Amino acid sequence: MKKMGSGDITRRRFTSLLLLGAVNSACSVQQTNPPEPVPTRIKQRSKKIIKPGYIELTSKVPRELIYGKNTGKDSYPYEKLDSSKVEVIQFFHFYCTYCYDFNLIMNKWLEENASNVIYTRESPPLNPSWKNLSQTYYAMQYMKLTDGLFDLMFEKAEADRRWLKTPRTISLGLKELDSTIDADKLESTMNSFAVVYGQLKRALNLAYSSNVTAVPSVLVGRKYLTSPKIAGSYEGMISAIDDLMKIAKL
Repeated sequence: MKKMGSGDITRRRFTSLLLLGAVNSACSVQQTNPPEPVPTRIKQRSKKIIKPGYIELTSKVPRELIYGKNTGKDSYPYEKLDSSKVEVIQFFHFYCTYCYDFNLIMNKWLEENASNVIYTRESPPLNPSWKNLSQTYYAMQYMKLTDGLFDLMFEKAEADRRWLKTPRTISLGLKELDSTIDADKLESTMNSFAVVYGQLKRALNLAYSSNVTAVPSVLVGRKYLTSPKIAGSYEGMISAIDDLMKIAKL
């Protein structure tokens, strides 16, 4: 019998990974060791399958995990939320091809439903290797860059991922998309206390509390969760979101 060399073993492992990726149509991770800083985890809520396409959490996710604590002049005024609209949260990661594909579909859905939803995006670093790009997203939020650059960032990341290695290369890459960006300020914001110890911790706790174990995922009405794994496809997710819009209330 021929003895396998290291090259054969490597090829077999690579093939196994490809097969695993084909089975799971989402960027899923095992939640073992969270990235630094280590947040205080909120215990995942038990879930109940109520219909093919989504699950129902036992209770609504607290608003402070979405908008931050409602204290101080910079806090989000919960009482000003439009009670006629439904909160929809899209969980994603810039390095995730499935998230890129779903984002294109979600953008079309939002064009038709913008007047009926309070829509936010979250990028929790479920895997330690996601930390840099999660920091990037929240730094972009602080600098009010997401409205004009979010989709462009996604497109650039999908086309070439070599520039997504460090906060510095990411900052310079975003400056190529918009020459007015201060790359030094963006890098500094990515590494700031508010982002690393504030937004990343909040986003992780929100994900754990919402039973989010993979991206893309969508939380509707702070209580109903759908994903490609749950709904079976992107189209199934959109169908589930449409159904949930009818029953989810603020």
